[in-house]
Amino acid sequence: MEKLKRILALTAGLTAGLIFIAPNSALAFKQSYSQISKECSTRVFGDRFIPWPWGKEIDIPWTEMQGTWRIESESHKSYFSFKVVDAEHQEFRQLQVTELSARTCQKVSSGLGWEADNVVKAVLRTDGSPERQVFALRGFNTADVPCLSLPQEQQRVMVVSLRNMTAIESDHYMISKISSSQNDCPIEE
Repeated sequence: MEKLKRILALTAGLTAGLIFIAPNSALAFKQSYSQISKECSTRVFGDRFIPWPWGKEIDIPWTEMQGTWRIESESHKSYFSFKVVDAEHQEFRQLQVTELSARTCQKVSSGLGWEADNVVKAVLRTDGSPERQVFALRGFNTADVPCLSLPQEQQRVMVVSLRNMTAIESDHYMISKISSSQNDCPIEE
């Protein structure tokens, strides 16, 4: 019965034009998360794609953030190097974010992020280019993301959202830490 109510509410929202699903975003989402069941990748909450439970972000694990992280996606190959700049001041925690190419391990873009409401936000700039990306980092309890097939011992999942400065929609990727060193970027072929 609850599932039927959600479907009817979604249908009414789509019919009334209150919910807009961008076709490219849906396609990118389905390609990015092969781990997610078909049912979960098609459900919508507001204008956000499941499985990320927006509004249920957990505290950023600052003591574990420094190092090299990999995007877990087949459609977007990239690494991020995180350096904790200031985690002492609760009202103004900072993270230096550097995106690295998966093919060359060279810097693609970088920026200084700050935490607000359990989300680290930054504007990443590419050297010598006017291009800018909006970056957001969030953490979720795995119990709040039931659609993912994650190991039971994994307590949280970290998610990076990226979008071009002029775009409306973001792409969302799970990330995993591969090293505590900031310069551990394995070159992929």
